[in-house]
Amino acid sequence: MHNSPKINDMGQSIKYIIIDYGGVIIKLGKRQTKMPMILSKQLKITEDAAKILWYNNRHQLITGKESLESFGKKLHINSAERRIKFAEQIRKNYLPKKNQVNWDLLRYLKSLSAKYKIYGFSNTIAVTPNKLQLDLDHYFIKVFKSYAEGHVKPDRAAFLNILRKIKAQPSECVLIDDTDENIAMAEILGMEAIKYTALPALKKKLQLLKYPST
Repeated sequence: MHNSPKINDMGQSIKYIIIDYGGVIIKLGKRQTKMPMILSKQLKITEDAAKILWYNNRHQLITGKESLESFGKKLHINSAERRIKFAEQIRKNYLPKKNQVNWDLLRYLKSLSAKYKIYGFSNTIAVTPNKLQLDLDHYFIKVFKSYAEGHVKPDRAAFLNILRKIKAQPSECVLIDDTDENIAMAEILGMEAIKYTALPALKKKLQLLKYPST
């Protein structure tokens, strides 16, 4: 059994694990985000229509440049009272339920924390944190959230922002994510990247990272 740090193909030790929240830590099924489902219910439109609406209008919201109330106005919710109610419903439904959390994965990450520095990486909106969110954040050294950082995956700037803040070289990092675009950007920058499908597969892929020769 090797006890040395794992290394990548360039021979540099992997020291950092950067892992996606929605879709990996938080189970979303086939969805990349809960927002289309929430908007569909709130605006009484199809989820496909809500998905288009969300991705066309989300940038200011998820980079922390506008409030949920302002976002509602952008969606042509013209009454101030309706916008306030809309924002309250978004906040209520956006927070993860306990049964949506991949607890087995979190426990596995905790077992790796002696060897690796582990960070979360999330495109998300600002909502009032509850006890569950605080508990999840405690599994990581830090969770980089788009609304606080001002950058959105898969933008190059979002990745470079994290690398700069954790003082890491790309070749020292492995990204775990469930989105092809995010995986592709990580690889372009020289990071290891693993597309998450299930915990057993993740364990096997992490074990395949090369160890230093002795």
